[in-house]
Amino acid sequence: MFEAQIGGYEISKVFMDGGNGINLIFDNTLRAMRVPLSSLEPFETTFRCIVPGKAILLLGKMALDVIFGKPDNFRRERLDFVVVNWPSQYHVILGRVAFARFLGVPHYAYLMLKMPGPHGVITFVDYTG
Repeated sequence: MFEAQIGGYEISKVFMDGGNGINLIFDNTLRAMRVPLSSLEPFETTFRCIVPGKAILLLGKMALDVIFGKPDNFRRERLDFVVVNWPSQYHVILGRVAFARFLGVPHYAYLMLKMPGPHGVITFVDYTG
């Protein structure tokens, strides 16, 4: 798990999933951010593979700014998220799209993520693993 600023809020449980093709944010995360679910764009489809054997209805989609790093060395990208009503230990799950946009390079054995910043490499280490 990594930390990021998403939609102007510090988000502490960010999971980077290189096998996932979309970015997910959970409805309870948006409620905690005080983002009304009525502001979501329609995204009427079901999604499989989040919970084995179950199809999950997506509530909608929205774009949010995502910032990794510290004030002296950070990267900001605007990412599209699909919103799901599903309990999770994470606040968001970022997929391959996020890796590509941030030019992030994961190292799964060391639970580390690196990406270029304007003033050098931005490194994250997951100490909770």
